[in-house]
Amino acid sequence: MTDPTDRPHVLMMSEITADGKLTLKKGASSKILMKYMSHETEILLHNTRAEYDAIMVGANTIRIDNSFLTVRYVTGKSPLRVIPCSMADIPLDANVLGPDAPTVIAVAESAPQDRVDAIRKKGVNVVVAGKTHVELPLLMRILREKFGVKKLMLEGGPTLAGAFADAGEVD
Repeated sequence: MTDPTDRPHVLMMSEITADGKLTLKKGASSKILMKYMSHETEILLHNTRAEYDAIMVGANTIRIDNSFLTVRYVTGKSPLRVIPCSMADIPLDANVLGPDAPTVIAVAESAPQDRVDAIRKKGVNVVVAGKTHVELPLLMRILREKFGVKKLMLEGGPTLAGAFADAGEVD
């Protein structure tokens, strides 16, 4: 667990089914659930994004949903998009690699250099946050120190949410 003063405050926000699931089944898009979200809830989601310095989802969420992770339904600045992707194998046509908002892809030292270079060519920041996989406490310190992130919104799926809970990184 990272010292809370060395890392951003972390808010976990997610849609959930009545029976407690974050998605309908493993590998299913969260957009299926989001289409049943009320407009008021969409406004709350986008207001929250606008209030936070950064937003994080995992690479699997990007592979499945191809999210933009921007502020759209309210006035406000889109947060820094942060995607942990240990092997730098995020699709190179992913929306988060576009110019809509700044993006950080966190990789491991063991990530193939050609993949890291391809991501950097998209104009995206790449940070190394672990040897064989992204270490969340280290990534949290990097976000705070290098990018000035004080408040991080975690909007990822069950894998990332579980990893943050296991690491004691959720406020």
